[in-house]
Amino acid sequence: MLRRHVLVTEAMQHWFYFAFLEVKAFDKDARSMAIAEEMRTEQLIADAIKSGIDDGIYIDTDPLILAGLVKPLLQDWYLKRWKFRKRGISPAQYIDIVTPFVERSLERNAGDREPLR
Repeated sequence: MLRRHVLVTEAMQHWFYFAFLEVKAFDKDARSMAIAEEMRTEQLIADAIKSGIDDGIYIDTDPLILAGLVKPLLQDWYLKRWKFRKRGISPAQYIDIVTPFVERSLERNAGDREPLR
């Protein structure tokens, strides 16, 4: 899911950047639609996390909180492209960095830490 999101936003980078920055200027209906889509994306991420929890792969935590933390990592790709271009990071490299980072934060065997609540 993270891979697809980065690749879609890469293909439509200008649109995602514009929509993110200009949503405040949209009329009420368009702004509501943009917010609903943002929440839908977070819910999709939360559902994937919940599936991993249910399968015993991930720690028992609040999937919506974690999804809310993952979403900005994904947004960083299209909002701060200059930063990644300057560092020579390609979409594939970003995916290869972010995916294990997120997975490690959810791993069940990451010690005796308390889950996020």
